[in-house]
Amino acid sequence: MVNWTTTLTQACRTLRRRPAFTLIALVTLMLGIGANTAIFSVVKAVVLNPLPYEDPERIVVLWEVNPDGALDRVSIPTFEDWKADAQSLESIAAYRHVDFTFVGSGDPKNVSGLKATPELFAVLKTRPHVGRTFTRDEAVLGADRVVVLSDGFAKRAFGGDRDIIGRVIQLNAEPYTVIGVMPAGFEFPTSTSVEIWTPLAFDPKDVHGRSRRVRSLTVVGRLAPTVSPPQVQSEFDVLSRHIASDNPASNSGWSARVVAAHEQLVATSRPALMVLMGAVGFLLLIVCANVANLLLARLSDKRYEIAVRGALGAGRWDLARPILAESLVLSISGGALGMAAAIGGLRLLSLLPEGRLPRADLISLDRGVLLFTTLVSIAVGIAFSVLPALHVTRTGLRKVLNESTGSTSSVYGRRLLSGLVIAEVAVALVLLVGAGLMSRSLMKLLQVDPGFEPANLVAAQVFLPTTKYRERHRLVQFFDDVIEQVRSEPGVNAASAVSSFPLHEVSTASALPFSIEGRAPPATEDPLADVRTVAPGYFETMRIPLLAGRYFDERDEAEAQLTSVINETMARSYFPDRSPLGQVIQNPHGNSVIVGVVRDVRNQGLDREPKKQVYLPLHQNPVAGMALVARAESDPLVVAGILQRTIWTVDAEQAIFDLSTMDQIMSRAVFLPRLSATLLGSFAIAALLLAALGIYGVLSYSVTQRTREIGLRMTLGASAGSTITLVARNSLLLIAVGVGLGLVVATMLARLLTSVLYGVSPFDLTAFTVAAVVLTLAGVAASLLPARRATRVDPMVALREP
Repeated sequence: MVNWTTTLTQACRTLRRRPAFTLIALVTLMLGIGANTAIFSVVKAVVLNPLPYEDPERIVVLWEVNPDGALDRVSIPTFEDWKADAQSLESIAAYRHVDFTFVGSGDPKNVSGLKATPELFAVLKTRPHVGRTFTRDEAVLGADRVVVLSDGFAKRAFGGDRDIIGRVIQLNAEPYTVIGVMPAGFEFPTSTSVEIWTPLAFDPKDVHGRSRRVRSLTVVGRLAPTVSPPQVQSEFDVLSRHIASDNPASNSGWSARVVAAHEQLVATSRPALMVLMGAVGFLLLIVCANVANLLLARLSDKRYEIAVRGALGAGRWDLARPILAESLVLSISGGALGMAAAIGGLRLLSLLPEGRLPRADLISLDRGVLLFTTLVSIAVGIAFSVLPALHVTRTGLRKVLNESTGSTSSVYGRRLLSGLVIAEVAVALVLLVGAGLMSRSLMKLLQVDPGFEPANLVAAQVFLPTTKYRERHRLVQFFDDVIEQVRSEPGVNAASAVSSFPLHEVSTASALPFSIEGRAPPATEDPLADVRTVAPGYFETMRIPLLAGRYFDERDEAEAQLTSVINETMARSYFPDRSPLGQVIQNPHGNSVIVGVVRDVRNQGLDREPKKQVYLPLHQNPVAGMALVARAESDPLVVAGILQRTIWTVDAEQAIFDLSTMDQIMSRAVFLPRLSATLLGSFAIAALLLAALGIYGVLSYSVTQRTREIGLRMTLGASAGSTITLVARNSLLLIAVGVGLGLVVATMLARLLTSVLYGVSPFDLTAFTVAAVVLTLAGVAASLLPARRATRVDPMVALREP
């Protein structure tokens, strides 16, 4: 029986005697395994882990789908129809995000909340840790002043008081009775900061809110037993057709889509993360090839000893076992170092520009990640030892003796090394092309004109409690007072307010139906427009260019004729043959006259085309939720402090939900593309260095093996230039073959990047060309050192080589 303890001990001693080889191999393995561990931990937490609910695979999200095929929220009447008629769902619930002002001890705080129908917790099959959830009787206006708290909020606000049930707290200056506390770790929606849940009550008198054209609900459901998602989709297709038939004005062409809740959560981030997982997989292939190269080169010094052992009767397993043992020691040690590197890498991840990955707070090196790292380490050890072990077992004594006399050469060994270098170069090129495409895509995204001047802007989002600011004039007065005081502060160029700040994830904007008096909408367009309320001076503060007419000013007071400003997309769609100025827009806020046309703003994202946009003046259409915006003369952080201080001067109890500079908001908007480009670029640089190291190692090995031949050539008069050409010619051929193969593979795989690229073709010629040139130059540079070393061979010493 093989004594593996002894074999592994001998392998450790052998590796200690060769510190340079061991160090290079360990650093290389640490890089490959560490990168794979870090990315896998992210993919596992974000994409692979199930949702933290009972039978999460049976939870679905339901959407209405507009005639263009885009997903939209659900109207109240449609939700009520689904709830009454759907047989394939065990339970169905709807919710809206709402932010509450909580006044406890200290400064007022803005608390992220959810208004949900009572069935939400039945959909999730989650019970509170203490108390209860709300009932149907409480989902009625007037009876809806009850609240369920998250465990974290309860501890922060009340110190974990066990007698919290029944306590009355102030939310939006109204009394709410605490009826329950959810278990620690519970969150819904997943990966949000929601901390309180209250009943969602529909106002039967709200004619506008109950319109089928006003879609404001997110709907979730739980599949009934034995029902499959396709069956649910089929049923909702039928329900949608019936609703469209009964309500053609609002639902003609509309349908429904059923999406698994897990798929809904990870759909945006999965493509980029899968690209990164593939990239680190390719990097690991290069690592394996590189370590195999190092092993083959090292074993060349022991070929005589190995051949003698084979001639004396040692079997193939006996010859290969020490190689496998050394490989396992290296790979397991490299895995341990890789785990440490992964911990550091995940810490660095938090230092990247602020952004949001779903469930990013759950990323950790848990048991699943540890198992993955262990299996990868063992697999890598086996992978990079197979070729060296096979090479060793094919070594014969006669062949080695012939090599030592110079009568022949190790053709098989050279082919192995050459094949590994070609593979390294090809894979490195694939990574370089991917990094080039992602970098060019990010550059294109950052070059997108948002439609305003982002420099030195800062915004503070507030939601005024409607109980405290019930009268319209009080809402307007609060924002007017803050804006006037901020404008008067030194260092502030301009100030205003908007109901939804561009690119900001906190918003109160909504898509509302509209019509143009005397004009039918284009047949191919749904008559919906994003509506934003703006205070006087908003366009000037944001520096949004005026294309026609005028901005809002003192003429747009509450008692004056209702007015509106539209963007160029809406003007182009509805007024291609005439000026929109003076035309009347009919919408739920009333009929307003268009007084201006402004440039398009990419409110929904830099990678999304502008939508039809209607701006309404604050004094005529006051809303409780606004982003106060100011432009600084130089430092926006100074103005951020001014905004915060001024808001609390006007109302000491008013919470600020978010205070951000435009730079921070822009960073969040491009977080995932930036993360992908940064990591893929890092992997590509590592692959480039490893490929160059592989070329250098093979050429150095070749020079060592051909020392006698080179010395003889120089004795016969060969010049330094001809010697360099002789040595480097083979490596240049390997580079050319590797680059050619890499271009073919990159072309085949580039299409997989289509969904994560913006403004760049997956077959972008620049990215392919630059990658090929950079890799070729790196390969040539790696070839020069061994080639120049060959010219320094002393002919007399070389001729004395055995």
